[in-house]
Amino acid sequence: MASRRATSSSPQKPITAASPPSLQASSPPDLCHPSRPMIRAGVSGSVASPPLQRDRRSPTPTSRGSRHTPHAKKGISPMRVMVTLPTYNERENIAELIAQIRRLPGNISVVVADDDSPDRTWEIVEEIARNDEQVHLLRRIERKGRGYAGIDAFAFALEAGAEQIVEMDADFSHDPRHIPELLARLEEADLVLGSRLVAGGKDVGRSPFRKLLTRLSNAYARFVLGVPVRDCNSGFRAYRREVLERIDPSRLISEGPSIVHEILYRTHLHGFRIVEVPVVFVDRRRGSSNLNLRKLIDGYWMVLRLRWLRWRKRLP
Repeated sequence: MASRRATSSSPQKPITAASPPSLQASSPPDLCHPSRPMIRAGVSGSVASPPLQRDRRSPTPTSRGSRHTPHAKKGISPMRVMVTLPTYNERENIAELIAQIRRLPGNISVVVADDDSPDRTWEIVEEIARNDEQVHLLRRIERKGRGYAGIDAFAFALEAGAEQIVEMDADFSHDPRHIPELLARLEEADLVLGSRLVAGGKDVGRSPFRKLLTRLSNAYARFVLGVPVRDCNSGFRAYRREVLERIDPSRLISEGPSIVHEILYRTHLHGFRIVEVPVVFVDRRRGSSNLNLRKLIDGYWMVLRLRWLRWRKRLP
C-alpha cells in the first residue's frame, strides 16, 4: 500500500478572517455574487480574537471562480473534526441531522454549504448557528451545484484548521452513527470510504433496478479510473487534512456529483492510502432527490474526461 505523500509546500499569504458576533450578513461578500453577502453564522461573543494564521507549509485553498476564499472566522479555534454538508432543499432533514452530529463524541463541527435553497434550508441553519458556534453556514447565491458546494465547504474546513474532514449527504441516506467508525480508520488510512458494496455494507429501501444501476456505475468508474475500491460512488467519506491540501479544492473541475469520482481519482494518483468500511445506505424518507438523468450522464462523461486528462498528463 502506498505511503502517504507530503503536502504542498508553496507559501501563501495569511488570510484575514471575517468576524460576525452571532450572525453576520455583511463583509466579506458572497462567494459568487458581489451585491449579496454570504451569511456566515455560528460565531458568538463580542470580542474578536486574532485572525487565524495558516501554516505556511500548507497551500491556501481557494474556490475556483469565487470572488474570495471562504475564511475561518475570528473566535473559532482550530478544530479536530468538521463535517461538510452540501444542501439543496433539505429543510425537512437538516435540523435533526445537525443535532445528531453534534451529539457525537468529540465536539464535531459542522459547515453547511447551501445553494440558496428555495425551501429556505439555510434559514434553519442560521437559527441553529445563532446558538451553537460550532455550526457554520455558507449560503451560496450563484455558481450552484454539488461539486461547487463541496469545493467551497472543503476550502472552509481547511481554513478553519480542521485536521479531519467528513463529507456526507444531508438526507439521512448516510447515517451519522457511522462517523466515528470512519474517523477511527483514519488512524491507518488517508481517505476512508463508507461503502455499501463491501462485506457488512447494505443498501436499504431502494428498488432492485436502482441497486443494479449503482453496481454497474461503480464497475464503470472502477474500470475507467483504475481505482481499487468497490464503492466509487460513495459520498460518505473521511479525509485526513493532508489529502485535501494536496489535492487543493481550487483545482477541482467537477461542477456536479462527479466530484466524488474526481477526488477519489486524484487521491489515488497521489498515492494516498484508501480503505473502505461497511455502512448501511438508506434511501431518503423525507424530501426529494436532486439527482436526474442529466446529472447521471454528466457523471459518466466526467469519469472519461478525468481519464483523458490523466493520459494527457494534466492530472493530478
